[in-house]
Amino acid sequence: MRVAVGIMLDENTTKRERGLARHRAMRTLLDRIDATPHPERLWSLLREFARGRGYDRLVVVDAGKLAHGAQRTLVHANPEALGRALVEAYRVVDAAAIREALIAPEPFLVSELLADDRRANAGWIKAIAHGMRNNYVGLVVPIHDPAGEPIAAAIFTGKESDTSAIARAELYVVAHAAFNRYLVSVAEATQALGRTLSNREIDCLRLTSIGKSDEEIGETLKISARTVRFHIDAAKAKLGANNRVTAVAMALREKLIALLAAVALATTATATASSAKPAIDIFQFIC
Repeated sequence: MRVAVGIMLDENTTKRERGLARHRAMRTLLDRIDATPHPERLWSLLREFARGRGYDRLVVVDAGKLAHGAQRTLVHANPEALGRALVEAYRVVDAAAIREALIAPEPFLVSELLADDRRANAGWIKAIAHGMRNNYVGLVVPIHDPAGEPIAAAIFTGKESDTSAIARAELYVVAHAAFNRYLVSVAEATQALGRTLSNREIDCLRLTSIGKSDEEIGETLKISARTVRFHIDAAKAKLGANNRVTAVAMALREKLIALLAAVALATTATATASSAKPAIDIFQFIC
């Protein structure tokens, strides 16, 4: 009897030690994620952690970009083949169906979806299952914003995967932490990019985005067409764009400019053109 009790105590101690070790590992990982500004490093940390739970593949998708096309949803894919399979899957089902699945409050297995008669025939689920053939297990971790709206998903796959409740909870926590840090990194990069563009460069890009010519932009801003081209060329160089169309597209995508703001600026400038005092532009003297 004493031997049995001793064995039970040893087992309980071992379980407690394992639990503490997992907790320390989780805390260390969350600190590393919080201190990592580079997205690819974030996904590398996430893959490394998931590998310890038997998942050796990872795809991260941005649900907020579902309406902009399948390829735009992919944030990270390793291996790339699985990412391509998901892109193909998105092409055979509407965004609403995917968002419906991601509303789930907790991680779920693809096999659980396949067992659900209401969803088993959904094209995207079949495509995911096909991408995970050869006995791969797929765990989908929905990522939500503070209001509970699905904003992303991390899809982990592996052959000898831990599907226990504790493993799902751990992956849920670290996936949320990594994606939230990713959003902060993107916002910081966008702000930094915005700070590199001068106000005049942004104004020129705004007016270009609504189809204004260099001459029309110059008339609106009270500068020469040549100076407009100077500002746009400077913006192109800072954004790394080959032409002005690409520069405008990048500025719109990074929210450095907005079409509505451009229209408002053009309308206001036109309405006050007759009473506005011509601005002195130093570039007119050096161009």
